Amino acid sequence: MLATETRGLAHELMPDRVHGGLLGPGWDASAGVGKDDGTTYYTEDLLWFRVVFSPRVALRSMPSAQARTVGCLKHDEVFAAEEVVDGWARLAKRELPFRTTQGQQEAWVLIDGTSRGLGQLLQQLEDQREAVRLAAGERPGLQEGMCLFINLDRRPDRRERLETLAGPHTWLRTAMTRLPAVDGRSLSWPQLLDDNLFSEEAFNDATRAEREGLATIGYAPKTCSAHLTMGGCGCALSHRRAWRALVNSDSLWALILEDDLTQVCRDFDAELDGVLKALPEDWDACYLGYHTGSQSARVLPQGSHFDGTVHVLAKRTGWLPGLYGYLITRTFAKYLLQEAFPMYAQVDTVMGLVLSRRGSGFSLPANEFLLYSPPTEVSRDTDVQTFPEDMK
Repeated sequence: MLATETRGLAHELMPDRVHGGLLGPGWDASAGVGKDDGTTYYTEDLLWFRVVFSPRVALRSMPSAQARTVGCLKHDEVFAAEEVVDGWARLAKRELPFRTTQGQQEAWVLIDGTSRGLGQLLQQLEDQREAVRLAAGERPGLQEGMCLFINLDRRPDRRERLETLAGPHTWLRTAMTRLPAVDGRSLSWPQLLDDNLFSEEAFNDATRAEREGLATIGYAPKTCSAHLTMGGCGCALSHRRAWRALVNSDSLWALILEDDLTQVCRDFDAELDGVLKALPEDWDACYLGYHTGSQSARVLPQGSHFDGTVHVLAKRTGWLPGLYGYLITRTFAKYLLQEAFPMYAQVDTVMGLVLSRRGSGFSLPANEFLLYSPPTEVSRDTDVQTFPEDMK
């Protein structure tokens, strides 16, 4: 492993801060964010199958052998289904964009073709964890992890985009599990202080910024403030929920994604496996992308591959802006839950500072990101940050 030090970017850049076994059925919003234990977030009730027939099986527009063919599944492919009706499995919506003809709203596949002289076509898997193991194939490192993507209920557009981005990547699309984000619109400072989730300092900074009409992103340091908005609090609690989900799983690590991703590198599964192999045994977290303050940062160019270099975050100054795509170990997630709360600043700052003090945080070079999300000042699509025009 090659390692070089990366220093945290200066606050005046005003960076974007948008922000196993797999777990059981949907979380109870009435329990309150302070009591959310991270074990009840899972909202998708999917069935998992592997294609055992060779070389391929047909996808039909309806559960009928006479229905129009809209695609196919190849031998050994793993996929998710939403229901089984009369021996036919209906593919999950997230499977459709890369498996069927454009605009197809449904796709069905026959499970057992014995009556048609074909034999068994599909094998139903025990659960998503078994599907992830099969999707990892000859990459044992990928079998040890899980993937959570944070998504607000009111942003189905972002969910659809992210699921489409994940489609070409076998492990990513199989492991990726939606985690409902904590919506800042449902939060209040009295509640957050009472639950000891945020500090008095954070409350005072937010109050002062509101009184002075300061946005979180501005054109000069004196015209903005790095305080926590309610959206920023929701973002922090969403990552907290992800950390708790990992701690309460049997996975050794998790890939945490935010739903504002716009790019995933080619051959993501293989590149991620390479990153895992390059990290030392005592790693805590690794940024697969972050906001650099430069428009030049992008994912690996087509035809290029991760070269085995990971950068060590400099101790005490090595925080990086943005948590849109990072690896985190279960051990460090547990440590963060103890050390990061009550939170006093935006979540990427707090996590980065805790991480850099431990000396076991890493990042990829800015020209070798596996994931990319544009900074908020470019996308202008945020629930976390505010702009000067918002304060008028």
